[in-house]
Amino acid sequence: RMESNLKWRIKSYKDNECFKTLIAVMKLFKEYSDLEGFRPVVAVLPYKNDVLYARESSPYYNDFIDACDNILPTIDLMQNFMNLEDLDKYFSDNTKYGGHYSKHGNILVAKVIFDRLKKEGAL
Repeated sequence: RMESNLKWRIKSYKDNECFKTLIAVMKLFKEYSDLEGFRPVVAVLPYKNDVLYARESSPYYNDFIDACDNILPTIDLMQNFMNLEDLDKYFSDNTKYGGHYSKHGNILVAKVIFDRLKKEGAL
């Protein structure tokens, strides 16, 4: 079941209509944030099977990340997870899917986001 979920995600990011819809949502969110006076940040948190897939080829959503980053600050944690030796330690389930992040995974996510927000002057 999770394998079909991964295939669906890959297909969705490669589908032109889905891609255009996601970008349109990001643009609307940017317009709304400008009107309301807040600074949004998009954080992309990969599933374990996303990381495993990306290690074999490349992240399937790179085009979206590039386009999104031109609209809103975007933090993609894929590289942070791809470089880990013991990937299982960072996910709650010892399966290909991985489930939620474990304590170690949440610490990594928090650190990466904190460091980026600090670097951007948002903290």
